[in-house]
Amino acid sequence: VIAIYCVAFHPLPKHSGPLLNKITEWLNVYHSFKGDRYSLLTDLYKQYGPVVRFGPNRISFRRANALQSIY
Repeated sequence: VIAIYCVAFHPLPKHSGPLLNKITEWLNVYHSFKGDRYSLLTDLYKQYGPVVRFGPNRISFRRANALQSIY
């Protein structure tokens, strides 16, 4: 039930990203432990564009000027 909510009904489903990252944080934990999370985000930007959902409650922006739009 939680997985369905995270993929379909969560406030962030319009942002693209890998399905596993939309459901769980374990992929981020794995890459953080491995020490190559920066390369994971770089690959996600290449695949999904400048805005990537990389966790159930996480969005990453490629450009620094996005902070002005957010805040």
